[in-house]
Amino acid sequence: MFAKVDLCRRDCRHCRALSLVLLVGFSRIALGTHFLTDVLGAIFFGALWLICCLIAGKSIAKHHRSLRDPLSISFEVAPIALEQRPRSVRVPC
Repeated sequence: MFAKVDLCRRDCRHCRALSLVLLVGFSRIALGTHFLTDVLGAIFFGALWLICCLIAGKSIAKHHRSLRDPLSISFEVAPIALEQRPRSVRVPC
């Protein structure tokens, strides 16, 4: 049930964002500040940039998940006993 609600909210956010982009773009045509080809070209290159960012983001996230956390404690490694630790060498002053 919660997954359906979340999916619906996400779709609504995408629809609102897309409608805002289209309204701003075509309001520029109505105000006479840009030509139709300018607006369509900007929408095309914006969509192309979005696709590139999504592909790169997925690749970075996949690479990030594959890395192990260097600060995490692993239970596979047994701690070294005190008698097995190398002794520090003191240099006289």
